[in-house]
Amino acid sequence: MPPKLELVRDWLQLAQADLEAARVPLRGDSPLVRQACFHLQQTVEKTLKGVLIFNDQRPPRIHDLADLFGLCERWLPGVTEHEADCARLTRGAVEFRYPDVEAEITLESANQGLKAAETARGYVLANMPPEVRP
Repeated sequence: MPPKLELVRDWLQLAQADLEAARVPLRGDSPLVRQACFHLQQTVEKTLKGVLIFNDQRPPRIHDLADLFGLCERWLPGVTEHEADCARLTRGAVEFRYPDVEAEITLESANQGLKAAETARGYVLANMPPEVRP
């Protein structure tokens, strides 16, 4: 496999690991929603950065999902339709990781984020070549 495709696959595999890491803290009697939201944001971010790398673009060092969706639309038309559902996940990259952020993060909103991340990721993977899919 060409090195570029291996790199794209690596990004998509890391995104898959983040998705799996997000599911675990949402289970059980005491769900860890902040931790799950961090991994959900990372799932979408790494998936979108995989799209950019596949299209010979150097991914910017940003965590804002709206910006990444916008950058990917050029090469993956329709991907921005998932932006609104994933918008709240951007806060999971930094804000939700610290105690001084006053944000109510419920299990319900974390599960909505999980569904949004799964749907956006599914759209991307369905539009990528099979050899880069994890």
